[in-house]
Amino acid sequence: NGLATDTLLPWLASGRAGFMYVDSADNNTLKQVAMTEAAADVSTWTSLYGATSNVRVGTNNSVTLTGVLGDDLTINSLGFYNAGVATLALGSGKTLTLASGGLSYRAANSSAHQTITNGFLTSGTDKLYLNSSDSGNSATLYIHSPIVGATLNVFKAGISGIDFRGTAANTYGGTTTVNGGHLALNKTGGAIAIPGPLVVRNGG
Repeated sequence: NGLATDTLLPWLASGRAGFMYVDSADNNTLKQVAMTEAAADVSTWTSLYGATSNVRVGTNNSVTLTGVLGDDLTINSLGFYNAGVATLALGSGKTLTLASGGLSYRAANSSAHQTITNGFLTSGTDKLYLNSSDSGNSATLYIHSPIVGATLNVFKAGISGIDFRGTAANTYGGTTTVNGGHLALNKTGGAIAIPGPLVVRNGG
């Protein structure tokens, strides 16, 4: 039906905070993209991962992240499937770019809040997909880092909550679409959470 094959589909998250692809060598079977378990010391990420890396924090276990991302970094996708609380700290002025535009979050338990803070967050395409996988748990992904990109459109999907927080405004130039679940706007000090048009669809 015209789907791209053999490449990560950033809008199609798996239940384990990863992504899916269509395998043309296996009768176009839908398969899960292999994820790399994230190193706990974030300061090592720039030497460990690159633009083809699909990195996931946790595999339904408890992971505590330490250190700070000391330089700009591009990875293909990012997932959180962590049973513990963790903060991904980006260096001041440093940008984490998701080459595919895919970010996936699955709450592994009801208190496993995950936070992205400092620096900047963007996509390598004109779309950033925030996929909070369907879950009975009530934990939230907090994004304090400003989301940037002159032509970037942001899509939020899935039942689990995502909060835009922090004191720095999001500056992406496109439309924000809430396809499902909760997107909470909790920035402070006059910082802008939604800089452009907002579309809330049935279920959002």
